[in-house]
Amino acid sequence: MASELIQEQQTRTYWQDVWQRLRRHRVALVALIVFGLIILYSTGGPLFSS
Repeated sequence: MASELIQEQQTRTYWQDVWQRLRRHRVALVALIVFGLIILYSTGGPLFSS
């Protein structure tokens, strides 16, 4: 019976596992979004100045 449960379980790829772990850690997810916005604004800012 245990072998049947193991075979029915879906395998996850590395990136699916990473995304699932990141979604569990809300502070890390918010920090990633803030970091992405900082990079976006710092690279896009010079395009709008002058």
